[in-house]
Amino acid sequence: LAVLTGLWSGEPFSFEGQHYHIRETRFLPPPLQQPRIPVWVAAGWPYLRPLRRAARWNGLVPLAHDPETDFRSPTPEEVTQMMDYIRCRRDPAAPFEVIVGDSLSVPGPPAAEIVGPYAAAGATWWMESIGWPLQPYEFWPEYVSAGPPRLG
Repeated sequence: LAVLTGLWSGEPFSFEGQHYHIRETRFLPPPLQQPRIPVWVAAGWPYLRPLRRAARWNGLVPLAHDPETDFRSPTPEEVTQMMDYIRCRRDPAAPFEVIVGDSLSVPGPPAAEIVGPYAAAGATWWMESIGWPLQPYEFWPEYVSAGPPRLG
């Protein structure tokens, strides 16, 4: 992340690290967003080091570690625990995004019942996945045109 933000500065940049060695270079044009492009850090619960890293940046893409399946989408309760940990490590007034997701396109409970608990846990974005079983092409225009899930 130090390399990425250094390159985004638009200024001459060099870096000597354990894994990366960059001789003076300059990426142009610099990003329009200031002070830089937001960085959302993925972190797997219950690992705390990635959560500490996320707390220093602009957002969290939460995951949960399951020894049998590797990583999975976290539950709203796990997102709450992750956010409790992060909130203690950053300025509460600073903007912070929390990006959760799954598929609302498959039959199941109403979207508000799925998304609502995540919003209450601190989620600010919903990232829709295609889901399984895959829907036919004709399904998607109307689905996408309906817009994001409504909580109220």
